Amino acid sequence: MNISLIGMPGAGKSTIGKLLAEKLIGFDYIDIDEIIVKLEKTSINRIFERFGEEYFRNLETKVLNDLLDCPRKFRDKESERNFGVATLKSEHLYGDDESAAKCDTGLDSSNLIISTGGGIVLRDENINLLREKSFVIYLKSDINTLYERVKNNNERPLLNLNDVKIKLSNLLNEREVKYNQAHLVINTTDKTIDDTVNEILTGINNG
Repeated sequence: MNISLIGMPGAGKSTIGKLLAEKLIGFDYIDIDEIIVKLEKTSINRIFERFGEEYFRNLETKVLNDLLDCPRKFRDKESERNFGVATLKSEHLYGDDESAAKCDTGLDSSNLIISTGGGIVLRDENINLLREKSFVIYLKSDINTLYERVKNNNERPLLNLNDVKIKLSNLLNEREVKYNQAHLVINTTDKTIDDTVNEILTGINNG
């Protein structure tokens, strides 16, 4: 079973995903944003600045599809276990080398903890694929909690503006109907990371 974490920036997807991978024997953690950064050899902010959001969303969708179909081509297993993020084996998803798209064998695609970007649910094809090929968990937090977690973070391109709380509220209003399509909703507001992880583990076992 794959487990995918969705939710707003600041929901704790990366932190909780890594801890889940430690708790669940045989699972590997992987972060879609980290894959994109390695593929493009630049930051998410820079991708938005140079190419725009649509380009990033296309990358995001391509990575998600390829990851769920063939995770091994994205990482060296030993490095992934050591550092908690993907080590890319292909230079670029849009390259001409057809062999780069071929899947190696030996890594079970059904044992992944996948941390997604906050906007991955904007495309129906993404949320549908996540629901089909993984157990989807929405990490939910209220606006005040999200704001406190991201207000000093300059690495989120859609939040690099003065009215961060207003932007967060607008993004949540736009996305929440998609987030709520998750198989499990966990409210992380006022909870410790350990409490959240334990609630997730209980939900998985009951699911």
